[in-house]
Amino acid sequence: MKPSIIFVAGIFAGWIIEWLFYMLIVRRKNKKLEALAKAKAAEAKAAEAKAAEAKAAEAKAAEAKAAEAKAAEAKAAEAKAAEAKAAEAKEVKATETVQSSESEEAPTFDDLSKLKGVGPKIAESLMEVNVTSYSQLAEMSGDDIVEKLELAEVKIVNRAKLDDLQAQAKLAAAGKWDELETLKQTL
Repeated sequence: MKPSIIFVAGIFAGWIIEWLFYMLIVRRKNKKLEALAKAKAAEAKAAEAKAAEAKAAEAKAAEAKAAEAKAAEAKAAEAKAAEAKAAEAKEVKATETVQSSESEEAPTFDDLSKLKGVGPKIAESLMEVNVTSYSQLAEMSGDDIVEKLELAEVKIVNRAKLDDLQAQAKLAAAGKWDELETLKQTL
């Protein structure tokens, strides 16, 4: 065989081997790399979508928190308005009490602590809300007495005893001290 044919056959065989190498190994690696690149791109898109969802959830949570804060603020404003209204009502009642006591004749000051169930603290509290005599106390209903004591910020322990208090005040206003003592002993 001639050397030139061997040379051409060698070049041809080299090309075939190179082509086979490219087709079987390099091309497969490129396909794998392309597949990996596509998978990474899909993962990146999924991560972006997840991040967008998380951002949306955060925004929604922030909106909910803001709405809760706004509702709490509105509730606090309502409570404050109710307190102001109650304080105003209390002030009006106190003013009415002062005005009504001013319009009456000169008040008498009886020792209310002589009645059973009225200690010095309750007597002082009643004086603060202008209940100064047995006759005033006798004319008041149980609810009126409770209202006056609440104005003076006294805690009512037993409302049933308020009726007894009225009965005692009626006897004391009438000057029936013996009957009052008898009633106090039965209580």
